[in-house]
Amino acid sequence: MHGKYHFLAQATPEEHEAAEQLIKELSVFDQQVMELFRDGLGQTEIAEALGMRVRDVAAVSTRVKAIYRQVRSVRD
Repeated sequence: MHGKYHFLAQATPEEHEAAEQLIKELSVFDQQVMELFRDGLGQTEIAEALGMRVRDVAAVSTRVKAIYRQVRSVRD
């Protein structure tokens, strides 16, 4: 499910829950990209599906990774 995105695969259920609260604060567009990440699509596939540039998808990935890092640092 999260094979391509280690930050998703390595998170505990509690971290996913905490991250979800923060992800809800992202734009609707970022949330759509996040759903496609969860579905296992790669950045190129997401860009094609949404008609956007790969670098814009990468920027969303960076924001979501930062959320997971933030959640993990709170736990540690």
